[in-house]
Amino acid sequence: MKSFFHTISLLAFVAICSIAAEKSKELKELEEKCTKLVKEGKCPGEDDKSNECPFQCKQWMINFYQETFRFSTFGISESIRDDFWDMTVKNSTGYVMSVEQFEGFITVIIPITKNCQNEKVPVHEVMTSIENLQKVWPRTVEIMVFPFEHPNLDYKDLDCTDFEKEYKKKGRPIHVMEMTTLNGPKTNPLLEKLKTDVMRAEELTVNTTQYFVLNPNWSKLQYHYHKSVLDIKDIVQEMINIMDRGDEL
Repeated sequence: MKSFFHTISLLAFVAICSIAAEKSKELKELEEKCTKLVKEGKCPGEDDKSNECPFQCKQWMINFYQETFRFSTFGISESIRDDFWDMTVKNSTGYVMSVEQFEGFITVIIPITKNCQNEKVPVHEVMTSIENLQKVWPRTVEIMVFPFEHPNLDYKDLDCTDFEKEYKKKGRPIHVMEMTTLNGPKTNPLLEKLKTDVMRAEELTVNTTQYFVLNPNWSKLQYHYHKSVLDIKDIVQEMINIMDRGDEL
């Protein structure tokens, strides 16, 4: 009798192993199929019933969209927003500002490299282009510029007279903030919180243009990179168009 039950148990075990192996083979084949589909850019539409790879295709679409349009969108929780409103930041002249004063405005945050010599575009032209962006919507848009020292530059050997002159200039329609870094312990707390708590990123790139665009109640962040000030002008204009229609940003 024991031998009979032992045989039945053994057969059942073999059957289960066989089913598991077959299932594993099917999953592996599906994974290979989905990988091939994604690589070839042949994912069907999200609502297509024949789509056997919804997760892979959705992730592919997200990556494709981000790489093509060079931006990502992040939600900001109410608790993180409250943390922002409790913050203070200093501008380049040492004036202390409350971050809460930016509530109700589309806020554009622009890190710019501290370039001192042989720059492609003189620093005064960079500042002027940013100021001109803000002047288009003086009652709707606020801009914070965060100059940062590039980690690969040795500033001791550079003549930064022109940059320092522009950096300390008073009476601008934009807010030029105190010097910072983009990564490490000397990063401005506002940038650090955007990076770590909102974007969940370990580091920010230091080798490309990048812009942080926040909606008026700071519940959403758009992070744009490899773009120009003119690109950001179009983006802000679209946000204002949405607001004018009464739609939610």
